Amino acid sequence: MALFSFVNKARLDQALTENKSLKEELSSASRFVEALKSADFQASFSGLNENSVLGESLHSLRSRMITLSKEEQQRNWVNQGLAKFADLLRVTKQENATVLFDHVISSLVAYLDVNQGAIFLINDEHPGDPFIELVSCYAYHRKKHLDKRIELGGGLVGQCFLEKQVIYLTEVPADYIRITSGLGEALPRSILLVPMMLDDQVLGVTELASFNVFEPYQIDFVKKIADNMASTFAGARTSMRTQALLTESQFQAEQLRAQEEEMRQNMEELTATQEEMQRKANEVLNASAEMRSILNGIDATMATIEFTPEGVVTTANTNFLNAMKYSLAEIKGKHHRLFTPPDVSSSQEYQHFWTSLAAGKSNTDVFRRIDSNGKTVWLNAIYNPILDADGKVLKVIKFATDITAQKESEIEVKHLLEESKAQGEELRQTMEEISATQEEMQRKSNEVLKSSAEMTSILNGINATMATIEFTKEGVITNANEIFLRTMGYSLSEIKGKHHRLFMPDELLRTSEYEVFWPNLAAGKSNTDVFKRVSSTGKTVWLNAIYNPILG
Repeated sequence: MALFSFVNKARLDQALTENKSLKEELSSASRFVEALKSADFQASFSGLNENSVLGESLHSLRSRMITLSKEEQQRNWVNQGLAKFADLLRVTKQENATVLFDHVISSLVAYLDVNQGAIFLINDEHPGDPFIELVSCYAYHRKKHLDKRIELGGGLVGQCFLEKQVIYLTEVPADYIRITSGLGEALPRSILLVPMMLDDQVLGVTELASFNVFEPYQIDFVKKIADNMASTFAGARTSMRTQALLTESQFQAEQLRAQEEEMRQNMEELTATQEEMQRKANEVLNASAEMRSILNGIDATMATIEFTPEGVVTTANTNFLNAMKYSLAEIKGKHHRLFTPPDVSSSQEYQHFWTSLAAGKSNTDVFRRIDSNGKTVWLNAIYNPILDADGKVLKVIKFATDITAQKESEIEVKHLLEESKAQGEELRQTMEEISATQEEMQRKSNEVLKSSAEMTSILNGINATMATIEFTKEGVITNANEIFLRTMGYSLSEIKGKHHRLFMPDELLRTSEYEVFWPNLAAGKSNTDVFKRVSSTGKTVWLNAIYNPILG
């Protein structure tokens, strides 16, 4: 009986001890849970057996809450970043493209806490030569692609562009990027390249370099920002192109209005009296002399078809092919005699034709030729040898204008001139003071008008295919056509009233040849050569040209 009481007492003491221990564990567990609720993930397990079922459960709970807290922080970071960059893109897109790119990449580098960043965009202004262009960078020092141009498929940027996939490297090639700081240079630990996509089309690539690794949520964030940038950049580029087209259309409209006004004035002049006609005839004589001088210069620089020094066709432009009704494949590699009538190609003059050109002598004339159908074509042309630096003929270029239509319309022109002559005779009978020489003057006036009409038609055609510019005799610019402005990269307002030295390289300005260049022209001496000039961007431009004084 005493033994039984002793055993019961021992069990009771054990139960009380276990109960006390359980209360302490529950109390400790309660404090631990309260700490977790307050986001104190460093709370200890004091008074709690970590290896017990309750301890392991609480330990697992803390780990899960830490994970959830971290994921929530990442989501908040991503959402705040997306909102920030949405506002940045919305506000900055009103600025010019350079400001837009700089604001975005500097903000992205700062928000991600990386070391370097760059934005590359596709440059497709020239459809035959697209490339990837570095448009903005931040804390960036690239030893590769210093010219800011990357070919499609070239390097990691070109690869990312073509494959439309994110490239993430944690083993960076030693010669790719080095991060520069006040302490020197170091190789980054990781590189991230993300394509900027819009409707499955890649517009560019965002590149980031860091001493730290990029977390998956950061990579996803950069992908979303890149897509947003693609949409904004596409809109900005479309806006700029639209503005350029609007400016061009306004300029063309102004030109059209000017031409309409000129035509109206010409019609008014046709209704003037014979005295006004005589005055206009004198003006036409002066204009004819001016146009003849201009044509001499223009005829030396029109390009339509090219030959070897022996007369074999190497290339031709569309205007020539249309005029002669051939394709390039049909004439390339064949001799010039393909275009000459049999009586011309068998003549003694034609036998010396190419020998003279190969010797460097140009040939200017109105030439009778035949097209692919055997039809006669009349060309006002010059065959011009092109020389290298040693004076050797490299090739021969033919500059030509098709005047077949003008020749076929001569009958109609003569009829109109006869009517004009009859009107002049009627006026002569009403004006007793006109001398007996008026008929001869009228005839000469008609001949000048006819010649002027032909030269005007030729000049209009030639002026549409070559670059021309006009100066005072001191060298001050007065006018230039669209081809010259486009070739040199200027607008007319930028050059009008300025001196010719605007286009001269520095090394040629101070030469003795340039000191007498404009005095010789002012004295009436023309100058024909291949000239070295510079465009508005400083690029060298070679011009095969003639400076031709216009005489009264």
